[in-house]
Amino acid sequence: MIPFGQWLPDQSDLNNPGATVAQNVIPAARGYRPLRSLVPYSSATTSASKIQGIAAFKDNGGAVRVFAGTATTLEQIDPGDGSLTDVSRTAGYTAIDRWRYITFGNDVIAAAGTATPLQIKNLNTGSGVSFEDLTDSPQAQFIATVKDFIVTAHTSTANVGSFEVRWSEINPSMPSYDPGTGAQRYWYDLDGGTPGDATSGLANQADSQVIADAGEITGLVGGEFGVVFLERAIARMQYVGSPLFFTFEKVETDRGCAYPGSIAAIGPNQVFFLSRDGFMLFNGANSEPIGSDKIDRYFFDDMAPGYAEKITSTIDPTGTNVIWSYVSNDSADGEPDKLLIYNWATGSWSSAAIAHQSIGAARTLPTSLESMTTTLDSFTVSFDSGLFAGGAFLLVGTKENKIQAFTGTPLDATIETAEIEPAPLQRSLIRSVTPYVTNKTGQDAPTVTAQVLSRSTQTVEPTASAASSLNSSNFCPTRSNGRYHRVRVNISGEWRYALGADIDAVQSGKR
Repeated sequence: MIPFGQWLPDQSDLNNPGATVAQNVIPAARGYRPLRSLVPYSSATTSASKIQGIAAFKDNGGAVRVFAGTATTLEQIDPGDGSLTDVSRTAGYTAIDRWRYITFGNDVIAAAGTATPLQIKNLNTGSGVSFEDLTDSPQAQFIATVKDFIVTAHTSTANVGSFEVRWSEINPSMPSYDPGTGAQRYWYDLDGGTPGDATSGLANQADSQVIADAGEITGLVGGEFGVVFLERAIARMQYVGSPLFFTFEKVETDRGCAYPGSIAAIGPNQVFFLSRDGFMLFNGANSEPIGSDKIDRYFFDDMAPGYAEKITSTIDPTGTNVIWSYVSNDSADGEPDKLLIYNWATGSWSSAAIAHQSIGAARTLPTSLESMTTTLDSFTVSFDSGLFAGGAFLLVGTKENKIQAFTGTPLDATIETAEIEPAPLQRSLIRSVTPYVTNKTGQDAPTVTAQVLSRSTQTVEPTASAASSLNSSNFCPTRSNGRYHRVRVNISGEWRYALGADIDAVQSGKR
């Protein structure tokens, strides 16, 4: 069997140690698994605008709260019917590029860039309660929780904002639902007070730091310590207590993150990002290449120039994958149309071609009695079961101004083996292909076809044979003559694993 190894488009097709094409699949320990299509999870946004930031949390009672931000609104899903409700502040918003969210206690806090204060809403309130400005908060592109602090980065502070990290007092309590309590100061010197006085925040460890010699801040990751990404450096933000509060150590000085939307983190010790050198993994101390001589050159050649700001990324909450979305040269409308998928457990990659607007993660919504298709008499699961409560993690994207989940039918998949020379220095005829694609239990068998791509020299493009269906004898009849051959397997319908292919080849003489 010729195995479907790692997808390695940056390496030569001839004797490639992996696969030359792996499209619309997810890398597995052996071979590949199917990637499912998008199906609507929510209604369209009330603003009729595309979604530019998704977040999903649980309130104190375990109810799922899902938020979606657009250029002009913050919206919340009604768990009953999946409709989106506008929960924007009274003044609304203007030209927001991207929303980023954290939770702090019972609150969800959203950052919307350098022209809008942080937005806050109690998770325990439904979609009838709107967000509001967090009093005296910074205006910032990035937000994270580092130990017991709310931390913002790339702020609106004059002259230095794009290099500034600003954090709240330690473990602040949020007056998010009672504006009548009056202004409360949680941020260093935003009220014009004297640094160190009771109202400036410095007495409670609120402060700021400018990192001025490594380009603009392009990302922020929280946790037990913070990680600050800049264009030309990575800094570790470590809590040390009074009088410094936080120290900032540049752990990388020759590499940073050039693409803010590319940062996807499990925690500060496992952060995936895209540098000008390619895809990287930051382990808390240094960054390591994960795409070098694998997919980096393919990506930079395939990404459409001028659309880097549309890159989004997410950790797949259902597996050990990180996924990047981008606009390729094939995009007809300037919207993202490609995915790159990296399985960090196996170190392998795959790709997908699917029209969408962005990607993210959410949680399943509760199941109502009205939405059930099974009769109550035949239903055997207790209605107290957690199956009805929702809350399971879910990989999602956005499309047609809706949140959509990757839970549909499998996308049509294409996998190609390495190019081989069955008869050294001679031509050969491939007479049949036996693909190894396993069926999913309880489902109809998938439709599997095979093609052979052949050529006589390495300086010409290979010619593909017609697609041949898998017959009852478990092979796809083919006739393809040449010196170098690779096998393309096409799969549609439900399937479980694609492992590789065998060929029946005979020598056809020298030329």
